[in-house]
Amino acid sequence: MDAGESHPRPPTDPVEPSAGIGGRAPRRLLFGALVLTLGFGAGALLFSRVRLHQSLGLGATCGNGEVERNEECDDGNRVDEDGCLTTCVFASCGDGVRRTYAEECDDGNRNESDGCGGGCLLCPTSPTSFSSADNGHCYWREPEARTYSEASEVCGKKRGYLATYGSDTEWRLVTDHLIKGIEGSAWIGLRQEERNGVRDFAWVSGERLLASHWAVHEPRRDPSFICAAQSAQGTWVAAPCDEKRQFVCERPRWMRLQGAAPSYRRFAERLTWDGAAAICAENGGRLVMFRNQGEQQRLSQRFPGPWWIGARIGSAGGDFAWLNGEPLSYRDFAPGEPNLLRVQHCVALEIDGRWYNRECSDRNRFVCEIP
Repeated sequence: MDAGESHPRPPTDPVEPSAGIGGRAPRRLLFGALVLTLGFGAGALLFSRVRLHQSLGLGATCGNGEVERNEECDDGNRVDEDGCLTTCVFASCGDGVRRTYAEECDDGNRNESDGCGGGCLLCPTSPTSFSSADNGHCYWREPEARTYSEASEVCGKKRGYLATYGSDTEWRLVTDHLIKGIEGSAWIGLRQEERNGVRDFAWVSGERLLASHWAVHEPRRDPSFICAAQSAQGTWVAAPCDEKRQFVCERPRWMRLQGAAPSYRRFAERLTWDGAAAICAENGGRLVMFRNQGEQQRLSQRFPGPWWIGARIGSAGGDFAWLNGEPLSYRDFAPGEPNLLRVQHCVALEIDGRWYNRECSDRNRFVCEIP
């Protein structure tokens, strides 16, 4: 019978007389018992088949809030703009779906020159800007001369920082695209910082200074020459920070760890714990809250400390907890930490990858996550 066609009503069985003791049971009663028995058997068989299919990943139901076989994630909603798509796979740059806050754009390709870069950042290709296929970051040169602190502020307002180089490849790309041929030099994200009692040049992003391109006799050890600029030839020179130069900014992409939904980003600006938490919230996220030690180790390798994490003692006192009020899933305080609990209520991850409690008014870089 075709779908949608109604089934004819079966004829009514004739009423049988009741059977006395030792008599025959009514046919209706026997028929009902048979149907009931078969029904229970079929139901049990169907339940067993569903459980078997689920265990094999054949009957997984995407959207039921349970991660079953062949699903990377299942958050139980029909929203594509979060970390888990409605197809139950993790959202990723290049999937053609723009993830709110973590992506400025997502056109579903890896073309760096179409205005939406491979890191899902809006980054037009022009003589003064480009998107790097190497790391997905956006770089641009600001031609108006500013002091070092003014330049840093301009980059920050555009969600970036003065350009830093994690490799010679990155240095060469920025030099060739944005600095070669300019008059004079341009500020980059290199300046003197004090770390562990030693004052030396370091990247403002907190990255390790793996290679240097100082010009001959540079950097000069004049106490006022604590900021660095890059010449058209690619070499670095130290200079007073109040001099005015054009400058190069860098905006990093949000990154995702393999096999996890959250996206992470380190911010170069040094803020108090509360200031850092506010910036994370403005960007749709929160200070990072580690789910396990493996996540912490991978992030500390990617982003060397120190930086704030989302753990602190609340205003009412008590024990350390995550900023959303949840108890710490685990602790990784360094030996002798935490200490000075009367004043040091906030937690930072230091260069050794361990936790240290610090005064919340201290200024540190920070890492945000979008869950």
